[in-house]
Amino acid sequence: MENLVSFLRENRWSIALVLVGMALAGLAIDRYKGRARHAPETWLNLSVFAIGFTLNNLVYKALQLAGMSFFGGFALAHIPLNAISFAAAFVLVDFIYYWRHRLEHIIPVLWAEHSVHHSSEEFNFSTALRLPWVTPLFGWVAFVPLVIAGFSPLEVFIAFQLNLLFQYFIHNDTVQKLGAVEKLLNTPANHRVHHASNAEYIDKNFAGVFILWDRMFGTYEEENAKPVYGAKYTIPNRDPFSVNFYPWVALLKRAGAAGGLRAFCRTLFVPLKP
Repeated sequence: MENLVSFLRENRWSIALVLVGMALAGLAIDRYKGRARHAPETWLNLSVFAIGFTLNNLVYKALQLAGMSFFGGFALAHIPLNAISFAAAFVLVDFIYYWRHRLEHIIPVLWAEHSVHHSSEEFNFSTALRLPWVTPLFGWVAFVPLVIAGFSPLEVFIAFQLNLLFQYFIHNDTVQKLGAVEKLLNTPANHRVHHASNAEYIDKNFAGVFILWDRMFGTYEEENAKPVYGAKYTIPNRDPFSVNFYPWVALLKRAGAAGGLRAFCRTLFVPLKP
């Protein structure tokens, strides 16, 4: 476990460069095949990632670990750090991720930050890098129960980083259905459904790694119709700052126009209708 932590810490910039390189390779292949449709979105996605990754490594990760460590002082037990406990943490992190992700789609204030990831009109490796800048400030709070239960804060943090790394590879429109694997794991086909704006695909397939959660809790949908990508709003300017902050501006304008403090709060926090 310590070796894994050291490896990820010492090679985080190299890993990021590999992920960016894979996204650019996909763009090059598209150009070679005469399909340049991905180019503008890919460059936009990479610019969003560059700023977000820098913020994460200079500011957010320290805040996340400090917050996790603080709550670790209230731990009800101490679970020994070993392969079994890490496997348990990995599964539980994914379970919590499923519910956090599901809430991000129905609570307006959470959707405002999460919709950044869904606003791309293309679906490829670079889409995985189009991540909101606000989420790292508070998203880690969802995993605090694991720390209070006795898991090491660093163990939970690494499990979540690996969860996100796995999800990078399911952001592609090339790999087709993988047979029996579709029943247990999240796959490109399952995740294409999640990113699609087709009526039958809305708010489906929330899992990070194990699609089993969606099957258990009634949010699974198989890919049948061709997915149409993009959020149901138009970003006025195609730059990383507009991508990240336009949904917030639009939400706050709606809340401000609702009339009164109670209506303002309802606009921000009352779940969206399916």
